[in-house]
Amino acid sequence: MSDPKPDRLRHNWNMALGALAIVAVVVVITGGMALASAIQEARIAAQRTQDKGNLKVLALALHNYHDQYGQFPPPYLADKSGRPMHSWRVLILPFFNEQDLYDEYRFSEPWDGPNNRKLESRMPQAFRFHGLEPNGNTTTNVLAVVGPETMWPTALWPDNPRFTLKDVKDDMANTILIVENYGAGIHWMEPRDLAFQDMDFKLNSPAGVSCLHLDPLVSSADGQIKRLGTNITSATLKALLTVNGHEKIRQDANRNWLPVED
Repeated sequence: MSDPKPDRLRHNWNMALGALAIVAVVVVITGGMALASAIQEARIAAQRTQDKGNLKVLALALHNYHDQYGQFPPPYLADKSGRPMHSWRVLILPFFNEQDLYDEYRFSEPWDGPNNRKLESRMPQAFRFHGLEPNGNTTTNVLAVVGPETMWPTALWPDNPRFTLKDVKDDMANTILIVENYGAGIHWMEPRDLAFQDMDFKLNSPAGVSCLHLDPLVSSADGQIKRLGTNITSATLKALLTVNGHEKIRQDANRNWLPVED
């Protein structure tokens, strides 16, 4: 009779090799998934850095406009009947190296007039999220929140069209100037923004402060760029958007806004 030990050894060896192969496959798959996750996280971080830079450019442009004219731009320019004609986004073009685009825009016709429509595909990068640059995209991801309580008080127009930093009675670091939005679908030249009275003040609502990720960016009145944490309350967000509410808004060690105190 032949000795069965070599067969058993060979069988055990084959089983061990099979187990090692399975372990190797698991390690490769797990490592690949971890690498893919790390790459995705790095890509998102780079996108958010670009988005933060874009919002900073626009906040600075708004302050430069204020420095030159002694006021912030209105939410829109209207015709004699009060119909909105031109957006603040067009008015600030010369203040962030878009003078040529501004010069080609015609204020004698509506924003969607025959000449102005030819300019829509040249939407500046600063108005859209990084990664949403395909040809034909004309939707802005940066909006104002308009209303008599905010930094964009349409009720002042056209009777009293001036709104300045002196009109901000709350802490400017705790007052929002402009916000990110993903979902409202507003054309970058369209004289339309978020309406304070229509918002539900829920974070990442399409008709509110929202973005591609969970932490939308905003610019405060003093030009700082901040992220809204997912734990922010509707009451705090509403308070941040008003200029004269005298709410007690606190920040944690990382400058995240905390719930409004009663």
